[in-house]
Amino acid sequence: MSWMYRPAFALLAVFFVGLVQAQTSTTVRVGDIRLDRTSPSFQSYADGRQFTIVSFAPSGTASGPVTPVALSLDAPGDSNSGCEPEHFSSFPAGHIALIQRGGCPFSTKVLNAEAAGASAVILFDQGTQANLPLPAFTLGEGFTGTIPVLALTFEWGQFFANTSGLAVDIETNLFSGPQTVALLRYCEGNPEHCALSVRHVNAGWERHFNPERLHSTASTYKTLMLLAYAEAVVAKQLDPNFTVDKEEWARFSMRSDGGALVAAWDRLGNPDQVSIEQMMSVMMRESDNAAPDWLLNELGEAAVAEVVDQYIDGHHDVPISINAFFQFFQGMTTEPGPAARIIGKYDSLLDEGWRDELNALFQGQMQDDTWMQDQRNFICTALPWDSVPPGCSFGGQNSFEDRRTILGRYFSRTNSRTMLELMTALLQRDLLDPDVQAVVEPLMEWPLEVEGISDRFSRFGAKGGSFGPQNVCNMTAYLEDAASGDQVAVALFIHESVHSCGAGLFPSAFVQAFAEDADFRELVRNEPMFDRVFSDRFQMP
Repeated sequence: MSWMYRPAFALLAVFFVGLVQAQTSTTVRVGDIRLDRTSPSFQSYADGRQFTIVSFAPSGTASGPVTPVALSLDAPGDSNSGCEPEHFSSFPAGHIALIQRGGCPFSTKVLNAEAAGASAVILFDQGTQANLPLPAFTLGEGFTGTIPVLALTFEWGQFFANTSGLAVDIETNLFSGPQTVALLRYCEGNPEHCALSVRHVNAGWERHFNPERLHSTASTYKTLMLLAYAEAVVAKQLDPNFTVDKEEWARFSMRSDGGALVAAWDRLGNPDQVSIEQMMSVMMRESDNAAPDWLLNELGEAAVAEVVDQYIDGHHDVPISINAFFQFFQGMTTEPGPAARIIGKYDSLLDEGWRDELNALFQGQMQDDTWMQDQRNFICTALPWDSVPPGCSFGGQNSFEDRRTILGRYFSRTNSRTMLELMTALLQRDLLDPDVQAVVEPLMEWPLEVEGISDRFSRFGAKGGSFGPQNVCNMTAYLEDAASGDQVAVALFIHESVHSCGAGLFPSAFVQAFAEDADFRELVRNEPMFDRVFSDRFQMP
C-alpha cells in the first residue's frame, strides 16, 4: 500500500526470533519531547510528525539560534557536514548545530559539535532520495556526548537551513538501556498510554499497571475468535478439514493487515483452496484479517458473544467485523470520508447505533462481490493473486486525526487484567472443555514451530496486534520455561505511542525475558523504581 501506516499488525514468526538478549539496548521516550521554533515566529512541531528522537542521545534542554554546519543542500551526495572539527571553526558557542547526514558516523558529528560549544544538535537526512519518512538515526550504545539531539527529514532540514533568524527550544526526555527495562520505563514515563499485567504463576504473585483501563484490542481479539472456532469444531458445526476456495477465504478482505494475507498465502504454498484449520492458523500466526471475518460470517455474532459470556472474566467487547471497520477507517466509494460523521454521531463502539451500522455493512454491501471489488479498487489494493487495477483513487478523505480517534474509540476494547486471566486459564488448562482446549492449543502455541523457541519454552501461546496511526502495540501471552518449568502470563497494551512495536518498544522481548530470566522477574517484583509503575502487588488466591 502507499499509505504511511500499518493498520493491523501481522504477528509473524520472525517477530519471535532472537529478541531476548539481555544486553540488547534501545531508546524510548519517557517524558516530553519538544521542538519549538521561537524565531522568526513561534511554531510548535510534533514529535513523530515533523521531528523524531535519535537513539542513545541523552536527555536535556537547549535554547538558542540554529546555525547550519557545512551543509551540502544542492549536492547532497557530497555531504560530510560536521565530520571535521574545522567545520565548526566559526561556530558560535551556545548555538544549536544543524547538521546533514553523510560522510561519517552521527556520533562523530555530534561530538564535534559539542566540542565546539553547541548546546544541541539537529540532524537531518542526506537528501539523496526524496520524500523519505522520518529517519531512524542512532548514535550507538557507547555514545558519550551530553547534549540533546533530534532528527528531521531532508525536506524539514532544508526548510530550517533556509529560515533566516531561526531559533528553537529543545527538550528531550529519553531512557536508553535494555529493551525489557526500557518498556517499563516507557510505561513509567507515559502512564496515560500504557497498561500492563504480569503474573508469575509458580510463585503466586502478580503486578498490575492501569489494569482496568480499556484499550483497543487490535488483533488480540482473534484469541476469542479462535475459541469460537474450537467450540464450533467440537459441536461439529465446522469441519477443520473442509476446504474453501481462496476467493471465499478472502471475500471480505480489504488488505488492511500489514501484509498478513500475502505472507499467509505464501506460507501455505499459494494454494487455490485452503482448509478451515489453515485459515485459523493464519488468523493467529500471520494475523490475517480475512479469516476472522469469514468465521464471523459463518458462525454469526451470537456465537462469538456466547464465547465472551462464557469465558471472559472482566471486560471484552464482542468482536466486530474488522474489515467492515476498516471500510469506515479508509473511506468508501459511497462515502469517501465517513470518519468525521461517525465521531460526531456515535460515542464509541458501545453505541448500539454504531454496531448496527457496522453489522448492516457486513451483512449487506460486503456480501456483494462486485461491491467489494469496487471498494478494493477505490483504496488501490488487490488480493494477493490479483493485480491492482489502473485508475484507482487511493482511498477516502478521512483526516489523520479522525483515523486516530476511530482506532482508539470504535474498535473492540479490553483491559490487561481481563486478558491476564484468560492467558493464565489457557496456560493452566482449567477454563475450556478438554476437547475444546485440544483444538485451541496447537493454533495458539504456533511460536513453538519457530526455530530457537521450542528448545527454550515447553509452552508458548501468544497473540499480538497493532494499529498504525493510533500506534497501538499489544501483546498477550503465556509461557512455560523449558529449563525451569516456570510459568508466566503477560498482557500488555500500549496506545498513542510514537514508537512502533519493533522500534523502541519490544513487547515480545519483555514477555520472553519475564518467562526465562529469574533476575528480571525479581526486578519487576521488587525494584522500587517499578513500584511507581505497578499499582498493586498481591498474592493470588
